Amino acid sequence: MDKHNLFQHDQRLFFNAFQYAAIGMALVAPNGQWLMANKALCNLIGYSEEELLTLTFQDITHPDDLHEDLLYVQKMLSGEIDTYQLEKRYFHKDGSIIHILLSVSLVKDNANSPLYFISQIQNITDRKLLEGELVRQASEDMLTGVSNRRRFYDMAAREIIRGGRYSDPMVILMLDIDHFKSINDTFGHARVMLKSGV
Repeated sequence: MDKHNLFQHDQRLFFNAFQYAAIGMALVAPNGQWLMANKALCNLIGYSEEELLTLTFQDITHPDDLHEDLLYVQKMLSGEIDTYQLEKRYFHKDGSIIHILLSVSLVKDNANSPLYFISQIQNITDRKLLEGELVRQASEDMLTGVSNRRRFYDMAAREIIRGGRYSDPMVILMLDIDHFKSINDTFGHARVMLKSGV
C-alpha cells in the first residue's frame, strides 16, 4: 500500500471510529464553534449536524455551567492543562436539559498553535436523576415526606448562620410526636394517622 492509499485508509478509519462511536463526539474550534459532530451527539441533543455547525458549544450550555467550562478552555489554550473532564448540562433542541460528562483534549499544529478540541460527550441524565432521588430519600422521611433529623439540623444551622449575619431575631420551634414508636407498635404505620400529626 503506497502512502496515498495508506493516508486514505487512515482517514476512513478515523471517520468511521468518530461517526459510529457509541458516545457523542465532536471537533470544536478554539472559539467554541462546532466543526464536526457524530450521530450519537446529534441524537443526544436533537440537532442535525448541519444545525449544530451554525452554533457554538456556549449556545447550548446551561448558563450556570458555562463559567467553569470556559475556565477549563482558557487553561487548555494557555497550556496549563492538556485535558479536562467535567459534568455539565446542555439544552436539547426541544429545551429540555441533558446532563452530560464532557471529556476534552486539544489538538495543536506543528507550531504549537491550537487547531481544535476533541470532545467526548456521554449522557448521564439518568444517573443524575437517580442521584437526586437518593439525596431526597436520604433527607426525607419515606412515609411522610417530611425532612429528616439530619436535613433539619443542616437547614437549622444554615438559618442560624444567616440570622447571625443579618442580626435578625430568631426563634426555633421544634415539635416532636412523643413516643411515636408506641403508636406505630399499637396502631401500625398508617400513613393517614402519621400525616395528620405532621
